[in-house]
Amino acid sequence: KAIHGIYRGVIAMIFFRRRRDGEKAGEGLRVEHPRYLGDEPTVLGVFSGKGGCGKSSIATSLCLLFSGLGYGCMLVDFDVVNATSTSQLFSLDRESLDVDVNASVLHILGGEGEIAFIQPRRLSIPFYDNINEGYDAMKKLWVLPARLPRAENINLLNRIGKRKGDVEHYVRLIVDGASELARGKRIRYVILDTPPMKPEGRASFSGYDEMISTAMAESSYILAISSYDVQAVQGLITLISGRYPYAMRKIDALVINMAPEDPGEMGEEIRVVARSWAGIERTAFIRYDSAWAQLASHIPPIAYRLGGASEDLIRVAYQLGYISKKDMEKLGIPMIKQGTR
Repeated sequence: KAIHGIYRGVIAMIFFRRRRDGEKAGEGLRVEHPRYLGDEPTVLGVFSGKGGCGKSSIATSLCLLFSGLGYGCMLVDFDVVNATSTSQLFSLDRESLDVDVNASVLHILGGEGEIAFIQPRRLSIPFYDNINEGYDAMKKLWVLPARLPRAENINLLNRIGKRKGDVEHYVRLIVDGASELARGKRIRYVILDTPPMKPEGRASFSGYDEMISTAMAESSYILAISSYDVQAVQGLITLISGRYPYAMRKIDALVINMAPEDPGEMGEEIRVVARSWAGIERTAFIRYDSAWAQLASHIPPIAYRLGGASEDLIRVAYQLGYISKKDMEKLGIPMIKQGTR
């Protein structure tokens, strides 16, 4: 056991040093195999300070990316008020979903229903056609919706408000259930899409902060999403460090959505703020893309085109070690040095 421990320690030191040297050289991470893929599924939390910055679009696109590459993904939509991720995935093929009115986060949080995941029976979208190598993509994409559009269950928000103490318990139960199912199905990623930390006029309930806090605690790694604005970044960092300080060490990257082709001086200022205020070393920029900007509740652009913002997000996934060099080659996306975007 002692020899095994020393061996693992040496390997970890070598990997860490190479990773740090690569980052200093501006080359980003270069991996033959994703660094987070172990025996346990990786729980990736996606959070934002306010709505409208593309958080759900990024969460949904990553879900499709991981599923399409064969790693598999479960997306749990905790935004029970707006349910943007649910709407986007349902829009892929509504009739392919085996709808159970009890199979939603909202019903579980309200103390009703059991954890039952919605599984698409088929997905006829070009993204899978481009890279499918024979595996059954249907078994690689699982979704637990926030709420089902066909069900009159939004009134359960009132019940959640009265049962605030149960929210933490149920969120943990949901994430544990998702992870257990992922483990059994050999699904590598579980993505948690949460409501924005600042509702700003949107409907909420008394367990709102408790839900976000518990989702952060249950996440293995966190992507913090912000718009291209220094004050927005400052606000996001202030929110996380003030309300959820334990989550700061989990932040894998600050992702700036809808940025210009050249982030310029503001991009550098955002990097400085992220590094000096919060110790966030990785800041990634996703360019403004009309297809993404006009997304609303329609099909995520990554489902049918790999250019533009979709290409940037795939590069971010590679630089963070979520996907491998082989995956990039399969997708036909050239690898560029970190910092170019």
